[in-house]
Amino acid sequence: MHTQNTRRLSQIFSLTLALILILSPGSIEAASSWSPTLLVNTEAFQTIDAGDGSSNMELLFGTSSKTLKFLFTQQRFQFSHSLNVIGNISGTTLNINGAASVNSLTATGAIRTKGTFSGATLRIGSGGADVQGSLNASGAVRTDSDLTINDDAGAVDAVFTFGNATANQTLKFLNTTQKFQFTKSLSILGTLSGS
Repeated sequence: MHTQNTRRLSQIFSLTLALILILSPGSIEAASSWSPTLLVNTEAFQTIDAGDGSSNMELLFGTSSKTLKFLFTQQRFQFSHSLNVIGNISGTTLNINGAASVNSLTATGAIRTKGTFSGATLRIGSGGADVQGSLNASGAVRTDSDLTINDDAGAVDAVFTFGNATANQTLKFLNTTQKFQFTKSLSILGTLSGS
């Protein structure tokens, strides 16, 4: 009788334990009680599915509507909000489509802009600046050294143009005659001498 009670008690215990294990929430359900679309519970995941191979892929951060997208057609990443980098950003090319506010910028290669550089001072290091196209200055242009015109020594006249309310006037160095030419009278307040 004692053996039969022990066996019966053992069966009830086993059945109860089986029911508890079957009906209780598992570790995955406990970890995802807020029902995410995908729970990644690893140190790092290696691949985000490429989808249909022509659509953008994105990571959505909670209910914040902030995303990190890979734009398939443009072949670039896009953040839906500001990106704050504590360390360095490095690579072969950095394209900024829009405004950029930079506290301090040091570049070892070329910096190209399609828009406007602005600020109190634009300082170019000892390597010099290579400007291709027009250079417009709304303020004074100053130099601590020489100013060279027609530096490529092309077979053309070198011209200084003086803007004027009446008409622009020029000081030219004529290439063929090797002479200076003023478009208006020349007034000398001091002494003019030569050989």
